[in-house]
Amino acid sequence: MNLTWVSMSFVPYCKRMGLCILKDDINFIERILPTFPEARQKYVMKQYMEVWMSKQTQGAGRRAANTFLRNLCDK
Repeated sequence: MNLTWVSMSFVPYCKRMGLCILKDDINFIERILPTFPEARQKYVMKQYMEVWMSKQTQGAGRRAANTFLRNLCDK
């Protein structure tokens, strides 16, 4: 998967799901995502969205999802 997938597919999907993804989120994802095997990247992003959507507010969801991604790449 190349990084254009994030901008071309993932970002529009987030917006359709009601997630207000910011440019900083996109930059963070594009920096972190290549650290995962390509076969696992879409699964990781699915988990990212699930974490985000599990929170009550956009801000809490964004923080939780980005923390999830950061912690996952540190393992």
